[in-house]
Amino acid sequence: MWEAALCRDSSTSQSRPKIASHKDSAMTRRAILILILQFSLLKTLHAELVTYPWPETAPKSEYYSVRISQGETEHDAFVHFTKPNLNRIPAGVKSSFDDNDGVTGLFEDRTFSFVQFSFTGTIELEVTKLYGDPAKRIEVSPKAYGIHPDSFDGRTVKFQVTNLAERIEYLSINFISPDNQDDGGNGTTHVKHGMVLFGDKPETDIPDSNAPGTVLYSDSVSKEALAAADLIYFPPGDYDIAKRYPLFDPIPGQDVDLNPHGAQVRYSKDGQAIYAAGGAYIRGSVWAQGHDNLKLYGRGIFTGDDLWWHAIRREGDLCKEAFMNFLGSSNTTIEGIVVVNPTHHTIPSSNNTTIRNLKIIGFASNMDGVRPSSGSLVEEVFIRTSDDYDYARDPHTMRNSVLWMPRNGAIGQLGWNNLGTGYTQYDQLYIIHAEAHGDTNKRNVGVIGSVLQQGVNQSNNIIENVYGEDGFGVLVHLTIERDANDTWDPQNPGEIKDFTFKNILLETDFRLNNGERFRNPIKGFEYDGAKAMIRDVRFINLIAGNTLVTQENHDQFFDIDPNTTENIAFTTEGPLHNISSSSNSGGTMYPPAGDIPTPKGMDRYINIVPDLGYKIEDVIVDGYSQGRLQTVFFPDVSQDHTVEVTFSPASDDYFQSSPTPEVIESKILWVPDQSERILDIDLTTAPQLVYEVKVSKDLSFWSSATIQVDGAEHENPFSTGFRKELEISVLEEPPFFARIVQKAETTR
Repeated sequence: MWEAALCRDSSTSQSRPKIASHKDSAMTRRAILILILQFSLLKTLHAELVTYPWPETAPKSEYYSVRISQGETEHDAFVHFTKPNLNRIPAGVKSSFDDNDGVTGLFEDRTFSFVQFSFTGTIELEVTKLYGDPAKRIEVSPKAYGIHPDSFDGRTVKFQVTNLAERIEYLSINFISPDNQDDGGNGTTHVKHGMVLFGDKPETDIPDSNAPGTVLYSDSVSKEALAAADLIYFPPGDYDIAKRYPLFDPIPGQDVDLNPHGAQVRYSKDGQAIYAAGGAYIRGSVWAQGHDNLKLYGRGIFTGDDLWWHAIRREGDLCKEAFMNFLGSSNTTIEGIVVVNPTHHTIPSSNNTTIRNLKIIGFASNMDGVRPSSGSLVEEVFIRTSDDYDYARDPHTMRNSVLWMPRNGAIGQLGWNNLGTGYTQYDQLYIIHAEAHGDTNKRNVGVIGSVLQQGVNQSNNIIENVYGEDGFGVLVHLTIERDANDTWDPQNPGEIKDFTFKNILLETDFRLNNGERFRNPIKGFEYDGAKAMIRDVRFINLIAGNTLVTQENHDQFFDIDPNTTENIAFTTEGPLHNISSSSNSGGTMYPPAGDIPTPKGMDRYINIVPDLGYKIEDVIVDGYSQGRLQTVFFPDVSQDHTVEVTFSPASDDYFQSSPTPEVIESKILWVPDQSERILDIDLTTAPQLVYEVKVSKDLSFWSSATIQVDGAEHENPFSTGFRKELEISVLEEPPFFARIVQKAETTR
């Protein structure tokens, strides 16, 4: 099950493994073992779980319940609820302000439930489906996290999650059943009642509500006090911003205009901050008014559920305005909040903006996502709306984020006009529940979409380390088209160049979840003797399903116009390792069974789906039985692996983890004295496994050792780890024998 790479002692001919030994004031001995592990992080003794006191007046889900546990602490979480906002303008407002509701008809019956909390260490989660029939199967996304449920009975799924430094714990829980599948058009089906857990790291900069310059928001505090405040503080509670800033002023018997910037709290000076505490449910938004060095942060929720599409209007012409407008405001920080059903573009911003741990949930067109400008950083965000998530046309970075891929809109939109130069970088994106459909005439879809025309000049965008799951078919819609109504300059027809797509792992071979394959278009246009060109685009380590996309086979997946493109290359870089997978009949694997190329250093998952009337009987990884696994996960791939799956007939695929007496042991390690020895151990494992370090004086009686992990006292046995390297110190007096016991668990 695991192999030890033994470090030999150069001063002796003995080949016993080395263990590092030290002497401290208590005369105890330290044996340091470096374990190379493959799964979720160790449970730590120093853990924290934070939930928030949400007001009972906030909408609460009737679709799901969530229980969160950590040690002796257990919480029944407040599960928030939203749905497409179908509100129209109220009576007494001029009909010219009625823009309908902006919601695609396919989305009108969808819902979205979510939990907002914070934690460190490891927690146990229990999510229950409260509506309809029991589900046939459960999936936890991003699948590239490799989270394997401990049990599932059709109604309730239980699993553990550890808050890791290298990723965000934003998880979608998908109960797969007919009553949770919605028509997506073109024969596709998608999640109908979304359920997402937003597990942040605890806040480290909670302000003092009593500090000088801080004003607690309430309906009674004056506008002058708010304007003078250094920090506006929203404690837990329910706030209706339209009470202070009305959306319109009714006049009996007369239809009136909307007010500019209704339901928006104003920033009034440079350097001002607004803090929304966890538990603050804010009906409305904020307006930056062009001030710089602003901050919007906390764990509160800003919602447009009580408003309507395009309810917020700008000054002057009263045109539709962004829900939170930070345009013209440089050096802004936005962190931690949730935005629900924005009324228009969610939160466009200007230069040098930092956006972190922002969550955006919406269903209507125009609900664009972040859209920062040059020099900005967007990281660890979640977006699920129905329009472009970002504009990939200015120098900025988006990284390490979970994105529910929209039906309408691109993750990185090159533009609806010819603004910007490019130089955008996307890195470490986890794309879940892809809903983009296969209409080749719809250009604003994909990871990179393009509604560009003559005169554009964009270059040097980099898209790398992308994990795409479910019906992910649209990677790029990289096109330039001529607009007959716009100016034509034959000396500047337009150009896109020097784009790089690297380390892109897709669950399927560009197939939508209706089974149809989408050929990604790359083309410019020719007019009046001049060409708008797309050139020097590199696809490096692009793996679609189990297929490495190459110069020889790319025509299966891309529709490239040879007349208006140049040097579109499909290559590899660095070592590629193979995950060889196979199964008997009775189910399917995603990516499909076969040899699955994987770039060195990337994570790789294999999702196992039994057919109706079958269950997952056993999964053998690298020759060793792991029992029932529905996701096989290989982090930081550095070697070839094998996966063999056995399906068997069954009425359902429900399961419950339970321990078995099976024990798989390490070689026995001998620690004779105080000299330092080190052992490197390379493990190939699965998330059900736990380990125990045991010691013995006589090879007959073995006891559990006292250990430290990374210098801190730690429980023993311990769960397997996601981190690639852990230092475990064994605190025992020599001489002693030591061994590491791998305790397996199976499922029934």
